[in-house]
Amino acid sequence: MGLIFLFLVFVGVSAGSSLIDARDASRAAADSTRNAYASAFEGDFSAAGVDLDEAASHIASAHGSLDTTWTRIAVRIPLLGTEIRAGRLALEAAGHLSFAGRDLVDFLEADRPDVLTNRHLDPTALDMLEGALLNAQSSTGRARALLGEVPDSRVAEIEENVALLNDLSKRLHDGLGGTVGLVERVQASGSDAFRTLILFENGAEQRGTGGFMGFFAELTVDDGFVDLGGVGPISDLRSVDDSGGLTDVAAPDDYLVRYDGYLANTALWSNVNLSPHFPSVGQVAGALFKEATGETADLVVRLDLTGASLLSGAMSPELTSRLPFDPENLATEVV
Repeated sequence: MGLIFLFLVFVGVSAGSSLIDARDASRAAADSTRNAYASAFEGDFSAAGVDLDEAASHIASAHGSLDTTWTRIAVRIPLLGTEIRAGRLALEAAGHLSFAGRDLVDFLEADRPDVLTNRHLDPTALDMLEGALLNAQSSTGRARALLGEVPDSRVAEIEENVALLNDLSKRLHDGLGGTVGLVERVQASGSDAFRTLILFENGAEQRGTGGFMGFFAELTVDDGFVDLGGVGPISDLRSVDDSGGLTDVAAPDDYLVRYDGYLANTALWSNVNLSPHFPSVGQVAGALFKEATGETADLVVRLDLTGASLLSGAMSPELTSRLPFDPENLATEVV
């Protein structure tokens, strides 16, 4: 009995050392992932790819630390085995998320045509983008399946990291799914134009989704040709009904309960985005846009000043010359 006890202590200590090694490697992977995000945000996709490769290497090292002789024995020990299984599954899920990021970076770094050239979407580039998105979505789907199998842990760090991975994988998987659908819809726009209503928000007065809506723009894709038109103040979309009052449109019941008294679903427009729930805001904004123009918006998006600046910075001089404001003075012009 004493020998068995000593053996279990020895296994536990040896496995504990492996757990510490796995923890250190996991932290290094997290640091590399943060560096990859920062590099991608700055447009340095080559550096982002290197950082993601480092993250994948650290994850593989951590996974290896949990697959030693001692951990394979320790996994049969109650409590300790649960923690090892949780760590393994979480690391495997993290690895799939890093693969998803690499798929997207590989597309950005690939030798391919530009997605947009002379205001035309390139079909070859769109096909490559769709492939990258589908691969990335498959990886995030695998990560979500693995995270669903993670047993409850008593270690706070493991619980926190699994919760973080769950949130990240869900948002990434959902976002990739929406983007795949958008690319497919744009590719099929030959016979039916795809129209996006863009709502520009500024910080002059706070609203639920960010700020006061000052400008709007209409971005249309028709048979691969991209046109930015209809840029103007939101008041240009103010329509009236037969009696001369502001047009109102249907809205979700919970939206009306909270914001009907502020005329939020009317062509007053200034209170449409009082709600922080943008799907409801987008539904109302799209309906008001159709009342004012007769056109259906397939997609409604919001941009704050930072997003608008990034968008205008990516536009060609031909497009920016048609804007009713100077992109260099974006903040003051929009306000």
